[in-house]
Amino acid sequence: MSKKESVHFKSERSATDKNLTAEREKASGSLHEATLDAQDQNDEIVRDERLMADTKLASSRADEDVQNAKRPGETKDDQKRLKAERNRSDEAVDLEREKIDKVMTGERKESSQLIAKILDRERHATDKSLSEERDATDLDKSDSASKLDQEMIDHLKTKGSLTTRNEFLAIVSHDLRNPIGAVTLYSEMILERGLGSAYDETTEKYVRAIQRNAATSLGLVNDLMDVERITQGKLLIEKDRCDLGEIAEAALETFKPLAEQSDVALTIRSLEPDLSVQGDPRRLQQVMSNLIGNALKFTKAKGKVELTLSRTAKCVEFSVSDTGAGIPQVAQEQIFERFTQLQSANRSGLGLGLFIARSIVSLHNGRIWLESEPGLGSVFHFSIPV
Repeated sequence: MSKKESVHFKSERSATDKNLTAEREKASGSLHEATLDAQDQNDEIVRDERLMADTKLASSRADEDVQNAKRPGETKDDQKRLKAERNRSDEAVDLEREKIDKVMTGERKESSQLIAKILDRERHATDKSLSEERDATDLDKSDSASKLDQEMIDHLKTKGSLTTRNEFLAIVSHDLRNPIGAVTLYSEMILERGLGSAYDETTEKYVRAIQRNAATSLGLVNDLMDVERITQGKLLIEKDRCDLGEIAEAALETFKPLAEQSDVALTIRSLEPDLSVQGDPRRLQQVMSNLIGNALKFTKAKGKVELTLSRTAKCVEFSVSDTGAGIPQVAQEQIFERFTQLQSANRSGLGLGLFIARSIVSLHNGRIWLESEPGLGSVFHFSIPV
């Protein structure tokens, strides 16, 4: 090799070294930024949980003056008992905050250790690359390392927040259920004691609106609680011999007022006299209600929703057909996933109903599926083994 060629080769190698070093420094910087973003995301979730715990404690103490006021007929023993209950509530909130702090400390420690391992491996890879020949084999190794880094980044982004996110949903669901139940109970008491006497039609209308909205809110909370049970494998199915025809009739009666209000024809058609299966009647009615409710939501006035039941040698099948807008093929592939809603429609809900329905049917060793074309409506089916 001539002197001129040697200089040219060294120059090219130097340029290659600089490019590889720059690329690895850029990758290392992106990696570090991604891990810090993931850590910030986890911290934000934990802060939300701590805020919820603080809010609960503040709300409890804001009612203390009212609770301390002596009620007619109340004894000192009653007041002592109420005070002890409030103290236990405060202790529960403190324990909740302590649990959140422990989760935060543990997740941050694990994230920091993983960040250190990733960045240390990245520095070693950079030093090693500068002492090796730059050929196709090295480039393949670099691509493999980049893929591994991306997998570790994705792992860091999700794992750190999944535990706290699930716990957060569980706490919120349980804490919302009780006050919503109280709203429902007191509105019923108002109607029972007031109708026909002091309350006029407008007041009754308002109270019934409170009941409807409380029922809707309670349904959302129940869905969140069911999702939590499903993800933890704790959703219980209490099987007994039951008739899907009778369950469908009960579900139909529940939705008749909504169908009439929406000016949608709601009918049922049964093709077999015996529609009995081994299943959980309450959960199977929940599946039917989710399917019927969705059909009514997406069916315009003067449309039609029809329930059909049939039986084969191995299973009983339930179907809900509607004359709605239909579902695009792309959306059909994700429709049974959590928090999935059609983007073309501005509808209420969390997008959990079909996910819960699929989970319940699966726990019955059954099958759920749909048929739909845009502009031609949809048909949702599920079958349960006999």
